[in-house]
Amino acid sequence: MVSKKQGIEQLGKVPLFSGLSSKDLGRIWESMKVVKHPEGKEIIREGHKGIGFHLILSGAVRVSRAAGGRAIVLGPN
Repeated sequence: MVSKKQGIEQLGKVPLFSGLSSKDLGRIWESMKVVKHPEGKEIIREGHKGIGFHLILSGAVRVSRAAGGRAIVLGPN
């Protein structure tokens, strides 16, 4: 499980949140829900309505376009 301190550190690395104070990052972290996904599970599909903000805290995610585009792998900073 990720600690609040670790979560705040990861949020601070996201350009959208990088200018926020630790206090503000903590408020955002408190409103978030940590979810673990099994390997190979599809999390979101291109063209479908998304829900929320995804922050990769551990592991890796393969991202590809539905039209057969090049796949990339994303992970924590």
